[in-house]
Amino acid sequence: MADTPNARSMSETAWTTPSEAAGPQENPTVLTVALSEDAVAHLPRHVLDPQAVVARATFDKLTRSQIVGPCAPDLILSPLVQRGFDAMDLLTMLSVAGFRGRYLVLAPSAPHVTLIRSEMQTQAPELNVDIIVLDGTSVLYEI
Repeated sequence: MADTPNARSMSETAWTTPSEAAGPQENPTVLTVALSEDAVAHLPRHVLDPQAVVARATFDKLTRSQIVGPCAPDLILSPLVQRGFDAMDLLTMLSVAGFRGRYLVLAPSAPHVTLIRSEMQTQAPELNVDIIVLDGTSVLYEI
């Protein structure tokens, strides 16, 4: 069953492909992994385009076919740490699968963001990955 979620209204499903959700639109597609609707709704506009078509998934339900190929999202968002996985687990999955979009990791606060970012870029140098600290100190808040 496919929903038509948008950046501010989503339903929790095991998976709705962004192309199913988007239909014929050319809006950016976003996959949020283990993020609540409230967390997504409060993201800065520079992180999540208001016109983005947003699908939600849980880490344990992700498959390769959902993150690569014609239905691949343009952007994947996840928390730094969540019960059952962390960003490094998802980063490994994305790297092995051949994901070519952008991966943004959201952290409420992180004293060692530079170290974490460096480790992520070392582990998967082929991916466009970054961390956004949601305490307002991220450079994305200044754009």
